Amino acid sequence: MIKILKNIVFFSLCAIVTALFAGNDTISFIEYYTYDFESTTENNSWQFRHSTGKNKWTIGSYDDSNTCLYVSENKTDTIYNKKSASISLAYKRIFISAVDSLQIEFDVHIAGESNKDYLKIMVLPKDYDLYLPSPSSSALGFIGAYYKTNSFLFDSGNAYYSDSKGQKHIVAKMKTPFACDTALLVFVWRNDNSAGDNPPAIIDNISLKGIPTILQEYVCEGNSFVFNDKEILQKGIYCDTLQSVNGCDSIIYLQLDVKEKIFTNKDTTICSNQDFVIYATQQNYGKILIFNDTTMTLTDTLISSAGCDSIVTYNLKINPANLPLESDTIEICQGTTYLFSGRNLTTGGEYFDTLQNRYGCDSIISLYLVVNPVYQIDTTVTIAKGDTHRVGESIYTKRGTYIDTLTSINGCDSIVTTKIKVSSSLEELSNNKGITVYPNPATDKIHINLQPSANKYVIRLIDRAGEEIKTIEVTGNQAKIIIDVKDLPKGIYILQVKNISDIFETKIVIQ
Repeated sequence: MIKILKNIVFFSLCAIVTALFAGNDTISFIEYYTYDFESTTENNSWQFRHSTGKNKWTIGSYDDSNTCLYVSENKTDTIYNKKSASISLAYKRIFISAVDSLQIEFDVHIAGESNKDYLKIMVLPKDYDLYLPSPSSSALGFIGAYYKTNSFLFDSGNAYYSDSKGQKHIVAKMKTPFACDTALLVFVWRNDNSAGDNPPAIIDNISLKGIPTILQEYVCEGNSFVFNDKEILQKGIYCDTLQSVNGCDSIIYLQLDVKEKIFTNKDTTICSNQDFVIYATQQNYGKILIFNDTTMTLTDTLISSAGCDSIVTYNLKINPANLPLESDTIEICQGTTYLFSGRNLTTGGEYFDTLQNRYGCDSIISLYLVVNPVYQIDTTVTIAKGDTHRVGESIYTKRGTYIDTLTSINGCDSIVTTKIKVSSSLEELSNNKGITVYPNPATDKIHINLQPSANKYVIRLIDRAGEEIKTIEVTGNQAKIIIDVKDLPKGIYILQVKNISDIFETKIVIQ
């Protein structure tokens, strides 16, 4: 609710006018003065002041016409002296209450000389010194502050009325600084000494009115407006009589409009994997996850250009989309292919594909493909006479070359070619670097025979991902090392033996 006129005390409430604004004349003007110059007593209340010129205001009748206010050289007819520069004032005291503006209406017949001979109407303070400047000083008239600014404006927007060439009914308005005081209503006639057409100004049927203050306000539907501490809900014209600070009554009008709520329906179609966003407010309702086509209604409240609620109802049709699934992880062995969305994949990585269902909605599928290696392992093993060597489920005791197909930890085949030598002494078990590793494949322990060295050895067991599983540092005079592998996952590992001058690597199968 809105409160107005906080510093004014309400005096009494006028009758409420219930008519609407448009095309209606329900706002009453205050009649200050209405006169047709037919009363001798009232005529005598008018005063005059003239310059030295010959043309002066007078009240009377001419040519058997009605009594009126007119300019004349001889006070008997409406002929003026075109060669005599003149200024003449006709004025009357009038009390003006507290209003926003004044409006004057009158009948006029004027000719004169355009922009040189003119009529001007003013409202001046009651004690204003009505001095008369030289009539030839300015084609546009007086130069004093009130003479210049406190004048009625005609329809042309000008404060000067001239050369109308005929009978007219005139309406002119002005903002007034006067409130609850007596002021001077002044009619000015001015002419220069050059030329002109008769008649000069002839005035009759004057009506001076006060235009009260008019407040134009609006409220939104469902709200109220407070006027004189009363809540108003309906649009219309309302008035109140107020008492101003100087004790003078004034009337104020309220033109209240009620802005209705705006209701709008919008049909919208989205897919269930799309965010639903209100464009005007950027409000995001997120995804509405459904698996069958669905219709639902959402209501949103916006603010219209008038500042009131605008209710938008969205008739929302939601078509299902196959919601994005977590990426499937597929493992294949090296040398094989995997069919994904019409493509034969052989390389590991993440793959996506976008499909459209019968509703036209996108369905996104994804795949993470792992390609596991197939190992080709060639080993030469020297065993002592009478010992055995195991490869998978195979046990070998004789010299020869043997091929075994094993399954690695990732399920792919590993081809192990083993060349077995049988030696009668342990010295023959060492390789060309003086290092012997056995058994291979191993199940629980790996034996390593080292060549004596002045430098220490670093022994590392590395898995197929390149991660060090075990690290052992030994002195160069430690000839035999045993590594426990029974708790390690089955698979293929790299055994690395390194000292400051040399490095030895071999593949180890743990089964």
